[in-house]
Amino acid sequence: MFRLVVQGHILARAAKILSDQTLVIRGSLILSLGFVCFVSGETALVYLGAALMALGNGLMGPQ
Repeated sequence: MFRLVVQGHILARAAKILSDQTLVIRGSLILSLGFVCFVSGETALVYLGAALMALGNGLMGPQ
């Protein structure tokens, strides 16, 4: 569901402003932050990590 919002609204706006290369780089950085959140093991951070993973994946490779 969150990925749908990312690709539908956020990506559409970001693609007008940023280049594809910039979107891939920023998406990769956000994705890596999501992995870091998973390491903590705290429930809130795991959910945050899942949201960051969806955001980063959506920016990196829209489908």
